[in-house]
Amino acid sequence: LIPVLLDVYDAAGKKLSMSRSSLLKNGVLDHIITIPVNAPAGRWKLVAKELARGQVRTVSFDVK
Repeated sequence: LIPVLLDVYDAAGKKLSMSRSSLLKNGVLDHIITIPVNAPAGRWKLVAKELARGQVRTVSFDVK
């Protein structure tokens, strides 16, 4: 198990309070993030930082 910090950014680049920590299990992150119903539309991103080695991965997704 490897600790990971998850940060969520809205389309304006604002870091949201829904940031959380989680765990990688066998190299896989399984985590559900609930986007608020009134969330602004646009391209959002999720940044996952592995705390053991400092590796960072970013995934973008569209909120409509």
